[in-house]
Amino acid sequence: MESGVMDHPRSIVFLGDSITHQGRYLRFLAEHFALNAPETGVRLWNAGVGGDRTDLCIVRLARDVDAHRPEAILVLLGMNDCMSDAVRDAFEANFAALSARLKSANSQSTFLWATPTPYDSEVEASAGDGPHPERAAALERYAAFIRAWQKREGGTLVDFHSPMVAFNRAAQKTNPSFSLCGPDRVHPQEPGGYFMARVFLRDAGFLPWYEPESVAVLEAEMAKWRGSHSTPACREAARRAEAEAEGRTLHMIRWQLEVLQHRDADDFVALEALERSFEGRHGEFEDRVRRYLREWPRPEECHGKC
Repeated sequence: MESGVMDHPRSIVFLGDSITHQGRYLRFLAEHFALNAPETGVRLWNAGVGGDRTDLCIVRLARDVDAHRPEAILVLLGMNDCMSDAVRDAFEANFAALSARLKSANSQSTFLWATPTPYDSEVEASAGDGPHPERAAALERYAAFIRAWQKREGGTLVDFHSPMVAFNRAAQKTNPSFSLCGPDRVHPQEPGGYFMARVFLRDAGFLPWYEPESVAVLEAEMAKWRGSHSTPACREAARRAEAEAEGRTLHMIRWQLEVLQHRDADDFVALEALERSFEGRHGEFEDRVRRYLREWPRPEECHGKC
């Protein structure tokens, strides 16, 4: 299948890290399909987990991808790979292994290979832990690898990286603190989420590209979008997307437990009960469980007891 040409699927799984987990670009996509494809009922599955990497997410594929029997799968990973000295240079091999596993269980699915969103090392950020140009450089390499991968393996290329870098650089000439990647250099907020959704819709063949020339033009496009996507169906689709993003917190905790090799079902039951007690306060729930995890022994400390 050529890049930019994808049959309209009825279900798409978005496999990713926190950039997908937070659901901002998925909310815009949900609104688009609610307005433009109500008869097909396109189902978007948020399979993002904060902190995930190409070498770690295999442990959750059966639950988060295979179980949905999706017609299409988008793979968007790399941000956490570039932040780890241990795996930064192993992205290509890990991505190939991940792809083989996905294809073996989802042979009938269409694949969309997404270049990673950039780490903005040039913005005057108000949060985050520093410029880290090595992270930006690693993601540039990953993006080039994904482009070559799609040409070799087929599927559809969704190129987030190049247009986001180009837009950021142009905008920062007049506003050094602007970034599609958010104030922490990593996580797109509302403008970045809208931009990502439009790139997806362009590259997957759903909408033409609109080439925003400036931040002002982007903001005008977003305002126009809000006006045209304010129907009850769009509002309900957005609500469901936001609720699903919130619900990914428990999936993230399960993934953390699996990576730590703590797979006892009783632990999951306890976590589900804990989540219910914090209903509507996922941030507080997440903080509580993070503290809980820090107190657990790591596998190498278990001495056969875990």
